[in-house]
Amino acid sequence: MVYDIMEFRGLVAVKPLELSRIIYSPGKKLFGIIINAANKPQVYSSIINLLAKYSILPTSLFLISEDNVAEIMLVLDFSNAKISVEKIGKEILDVEEVHNVEYIKPLLKSLLVDTYHFPLLVCGERACIFRKSVLRGLFRDIKKRLSEAGKIFLFYQGMEVGKISLRIIENMLSRIGNCWLFSLK
Repeated sequence: MVYDIMEFRGLVAVKPLELSRIIYSPGKKLFGIIINAANKPQVYSSIINLLAKYSILPTSLFLISEDNVAEIMLVLDFSNAKISVEKIGKEILDVEEVHNVEYIKPLLKSLLVDTYHFPLLVCGERACIFRKSVLRGLFRDIKKRLSEAGKIFLFYQGMEVGKISLRIIENMLSRIGNCWLFSLK
């Protein structure tokens, strides 16, 4: 797959990040595992070695670390696994400095939905993620149905959202000092 390279003020985005919380992979036996553990390289290598030992293929990994404790979400393909989800969970729990293991079971065959992480947050506030096509349709419909008034409405809504977003970002960045973003003003 080829991606467009985007540049914004010297920052280069090479590949988009897929944020899907719904994974459908026909023919695969998917499970999710949430691991709470110490944020140490030996913990990660022990977990990966266990997965390799039992022919379990990671298809997705999401990791958050705070205060030397990591939360690791793994989406695993058990299609060729030589062990059950529960047994690998117990073995992972036996790894030194792993504190807890939880499971996300598929809703349907080959369909895994992240039901563990809810709600989604951005900057500490609840967030909704919409596909571009949904937003485009919504805005196009407002412009079509309300004509010039719709365009004016969208303009002022965009201005207000932009101002609020800038205040939130400025507040966050004021805690860390000078930043390249302040040069955007």
